[in-house]
Amino acid sequence: MSEINLSDGTSSKAVLAALRALQDKIRRLESEKSHAMDEASKLRRQIRSFESVTESRREQDMHAAKKSIQEAELIHQQLNFEKKDLEKRISSLEESNRRGKQNIDELLQKIKKVELDRSSLENRVVELDHLHQRTSSELQVLQKHEKGSPSFLRLISPLI
Repeated sequence: MSEINLSDGTSSKAVLAALRALQDKIRRLESEKSHAMDEASKLRRQIRSFESVTESRREQDMHAAKKSIQEAELIHQQLNFEKKDLEKRISSLEESNRRGKQNIDELLQKIKKVELDRSSLENRVVELDHLHQRTSSELQVLQKHEKGSPSFLRLISPLI
């Protein structure tokens, strides 16, 4: 240690000045500490408030997400029900369509048969018309030749 030769008066003043400087420094440090503690406390309150708001928003988001999921599941169930209903209706319509086509095929076959029968009957009518005309012609010829012979007419009249 080095010795300082100061007079008692100067030495006491220097010590007092040093003490005052130390006290001022302590007060300033305590003030800074108090200010830092206040700031730290303020920051803790802000952090707690932020955490509270964040937690509240997270809970709201979770609730909204659960609600959205439930709504989506409900919509999914409704769509599945509608899909199954539509599939049943389509199946029923396809079966009706198949039966309708089968009925149309049967009707077309019946129409062809009727047309063939009609054509056959028309041909038969034409043949019978020709036969009738020929028979009528032959009858007229016979009637002309046999006008004078009543016995012949009596024999063929039941045929006419």
